Amino acid sequence: LETKQPRGEEAALLAAMASADAAARDAWVADHVSGEERRRFVCRQADAIGDFQAIATLEDLDAFTGFQSWSPIARARFLRGWRRLRGEAVPSLAPAAVPPSPAKPSR
Repeated sequence: LETKQPRGEEAALLAAMASADAAARDAWVADHVSGEERRRFVCRQADAIGDFQAIATLEDLDAFTGFQSWSPIARARFLRGWRRLRGEAVPSLAPAAVPPSPAKPSR
């Protein structure tokens, strides 16, 4: 089978789409992965944001990113972002309840 290489406007459109996907990937990683070195590593694992959406299991996600070795908070942040990216329901993190101030004695 012979495949046609895109030319002209079609090639430019495909390049722009790939660039937008990579930019979306970079923005998502910046929001959900801590540390510059780790961000660069995670970005190298995927060409586009859709690559992360397509990962079906935590085992596969760890195989590509190594997130299981991260600190608990970094791991939780990344997993919440990945689940949201996949459209999964993720409970919100409610701020800790602040106990009411003790009542002042009446004079």
